[in-house]
Amino acid sequence: TDGAFSGVLKNMEAVGKKAAIAAGAAAAAFGTFAVKSVNYLADVGQEVQLMADRTGIGVEAIGAMRLAADQTGVGIGEMEVGMKKLQMSITDLATKGTPELAATFTKLGLNLQTLKAQKPEEQFFAIGQAISKLPTAAERTSAAIDLMGKSGTSLIPLFKQGAMSLEEWKTKAEE
Repeated sequence: TDGAFSGVLKNMEAVGKKAAIAAGAAAAAFGTFAVKSVNYLADVGQEVQLMADRTGIGVEAIGAMRLAADQTGVGIGEMEVGMKKLQMSITDLATKGTPELAATFTKLGLNLQTLKAQKPEEQFFAIGQAISKLPTAAERTSAAIDLMGKSGTSLIPLFKQGAMSLEEWKTKAEE
């Protein structure tokens, strides 16, 4: 029986060593995952801050916009380019009275004075909601291109999928 007991102890010792090795490997893998996660979050935070600096949009709004972009398959970079072009379109309409832009704003039922009083992110979502209400894909595409250039076409999925308001996206981002 001493031999059998000795064999059991050796087997238990071997299992214990294997469990310790497995636990160590799991801890190392978790540590690597944790470091990568922290680095990813730091990169996202830096990206959001840089976008805020480039566009004048608040970090909270960019967080909501990033969520909207992610959930609709739109790149945040495409969204930024579209917003910049949209700002130029609003400025051109206000300063030059560009007839083509005036026709697009009228078709969307948008008031220039109301838009000028809004923050850029509010303008973007208001225009997105107006574009989403156009009856045909051709009209949505045309309006998006008129106001946001070529990048407007890549934003149509965002507008098409309900075009939630900025406040709705902010609430969703906080969840």
